[in-house]
Amino acid sequence: MRHLANIGLLILLILGLAVAAYKLGMALVLLVILGIFRLARLRKNALAGSNESSSRFHSCIF
Repeated sequence: MRHLANIGLLILLILGLAVAAYKLGMALVLLVILGIFRLARLRKNALAGSNESSSRFHSCIF
């Protein structure tokens, strides 16, 4: 599933570059949207890592 998300982000980046050749403002909007998706993905990965480590700690105690 992660592989498909990376392909989607790559397609968005290519589309952004194609649009940038014609309209700079639209390219900036696409870059902001891409950045938001990237930040959300990083936050999701960070939360998954913290939940995993806390569950390991919990299983060690009990």
